[in-house]
Amino acid sequence: MLNFVRKTNWLLLFFIVALMANAQQKSVFDASMAFSHLTIDDGLSSNSVRSLLQDEKGFVWLGTSRGLNRFDGHKMTAVGKTRSLSVTAMAEDGDSIWIGTDNGLYLYFQRLDSVKRVVLSHSGLQKGRSANVSDMRMDNNGCLWMATLGQGILCLDTETGKCLSIPTPDNADSYGCVYVDQKGGVWASSNWTTANLIRYNEKSKAFEKYDLSFVGQQPRISSIALTEGHAGEMWMGMWDGTLVCFNPSTHQAEVVLTPQESLMLHVHSILEVRNGHLLLGSDKGLLAFDVKSRKMRLYSRNAALANAISDNFIYPLMLDREGGVWIGTYYGGVN
Repeated sequence: MLNFVRKTNWLLLFFIVALMANAQQKSVFDASMAFSHLTIDDGLSSNSVRSLLQDEKGFVWLGTSRGLNRFDGHKMTAVGKTRSLSVTAMAEDGDSIWIGTDNGLYLYFQRLDSVKRVVLSHSGLQKGRSANVSDMRMDNNGCLWMATLGQGILCLDTETGKCLSIPTPDNADSYGCVYVDQKGGVWASSNWTTANLIRYNEKSKAFEKYDLSFVGQQPRISSIALTEGHAGEMWMGMWDGTLVCFNPSTHQAEVVLTPQESLMLHVHSILEVRNGHLLLGSDKGLLAFDVKSRKMRLYSRNAALANAISDNFIYPLMLDREGGVWIGTYYGGVN
């Protein structure tokens, strides 16, 4: 009898452990994700959200086509002094926020609730012309890297105010993405140049073309979406919907998803929510992709469902410190 009880207890323990392991393995791919929405009805200044940022205090900042907004977890507040700005990118700098727009660079001082236009002066800037900032990142040395449409890659020393126009292959002047990896390496990518993937060379102080070595047929490199994975690998979303992974040390690359597999078009953003679990924003919706199992699901707008994603045009993606995913859309506010 005692042996039977022991055996039963072991079987019960095994069953419980198996259930716990199964629960831990479940992800957003095992059930439908429910989306909540913040729009102009909730105080957002515009439903076109192009940039997302969580500051050190935990506030979430939303850059829209009609200025900057701050969400404190309960209330959305539009920064009135930025209403005329079409915000495309943001970067935190202490108590201030750098604001990239399609008509120049600005600095918002939170404590003073004031906005200052930053005049960029460098040799590559045409007189009387403002920078059209498409993306920007702050590195660990206090340099603000900006990808622009028309003026190449700019680097602003936020301490001295000195701005440099960084040489690019063939003097290409339009880039849609700039990215700083964990080791401090600076990358940029584009849809419009012959060298659409470039990396900064610290010795030459210039960007150089970064060639990828594919096994099999090489896709056309055309991308404005780059991110680094947990193991140091780089992920690149292509304009045609292709997903590529490459080793930044060896140049070895592989096509992980073809457009026919992903069903995406115009990938704008990539976010690793946890190891090997990617979210990709595109003009066809939000793709959830499990790299290991290759399980995927494309979330698109469904007007009949209140908890569906609000728009198919997905732009910025952000993971906040509480584990929540923020999804900026072009027409449907933020999810």
